[in-house]
Amino acid sequence: MDEMNEKKRDFIEKVVSIGVDYDVDYLQTLIKDLKIFLYEHCSGKDRDISEAILIAEALTLKHEENYQEGAAEIVAPIISRLESTKKWNSIDITYLSIIIRFAENPEQVIKLVERMLGYSDSVYDDFKITTLCNSTLFLLKAKFKRKIDLEKLTEIFNKYTELGLNLCNKNENRKYNFIDRHIFLIRRNLFEFDEESIKESLSALRKEKEYDLVKILTKEIEECKSYKNKSLEKINVDEKVGKNLRKIRTKRKLTVDEVADYLGVSKSYVSHFEKGTRNIPVPHLEELAELLDVSIDEFFGREQAKDEEEKTNLKLIGTSLSTNKITRNGVNLFIENITRVSEILDIEEELEK
Repeated sequence: MDEMNEKKRDFIEKVVSIGVDYDVDYLQTLIKDLKIFLYEHCSGKDRDISEAILIAEALTLKHEENYQEGAAEIVAPIISRLESTKKWNSIDITYLSIIIRFAENPEQVIKLVERMLGYSDSVYDDFKITTLCNSTLFLLKAKFKRKIDLEKLTEIFNKYTELGLNLCNKNENRKYNFIDRHIFLIRRNLFEFDEESIKESLSALRKEKEYDLVKILTKEIEECKSYKNKSLEKINVDEKVGKNLRKIRTKRKLTVDEVADYLGVSKSYVSHFEKGTRNIPVPHLEELAELLDVSIDEFFGREQAKDEEEKTNLKLIGTSLSTNKITRNGVNLFIENITRVSEILDIEEELEK
């Protein structure tokens, strides 16, 4: 039995010790060995080994296009179990340090990390550093994807970064302290997009010949830049929608409280919509359109633009009629010839097609 437990611990250690740069073929072999051990020595029933297999399978997707989503689906049962388990053991905390990167949303990440930080035993410090490291990356991407209120996200992100750096300073003899310290620094500088400081950290890692890590972090930086650019485009749209929502709501003489009650959300939630600091989900857009008796297009300003164009055209026609002529395609049409000339121009346009 002791030999089996030792082998089990060895397998789990192999899974949880997988770093940022790992070989997928190695993982595939490890998964086969885990499955053989599970069925030959555990009769196919061992939660820890079964979950180790799921984690390894999730990690093998790293080259897939939808890596995050696919991995999140695989480890979802483990996260669900951790959320419902009253007291975690050492293996639970160990597994969390890896799968936190695949959590579904920022609120879930924060809830799990806060719970892990409640375990004060210093024996878990190494896994806490890894968990904080992975959670800062998740929250960094959440910032640019705008999945959480920015003020709250900034507060949590800074807290986790400082905790991670403090734990690194506390454990000076820890093997990966230098690397993890710079990862935390790069993440913090990425959050504010301090490119000079990012370059300094990458340069320090190159001096230590951590070329593979630099390559991974450079890819991470480029990914965050891409999220940032998309986010800026999205912010412009959200601000426009929010501004139009407030304008229409005010015109309908409805209060923010009344809109919040109708949607079944808080007043601050609606305020975020109107400020453009939170994306409005499609179901809420549909409910708002119904409440305010407008089309969804009006929130995006499309109907307004169309109305303005029609008003301009009518104004032009009115002006033209007052001068007894209308201009079409650069041709002056006197009122008595409008019908005939228009028919001819229509025929010409059809022939050009």
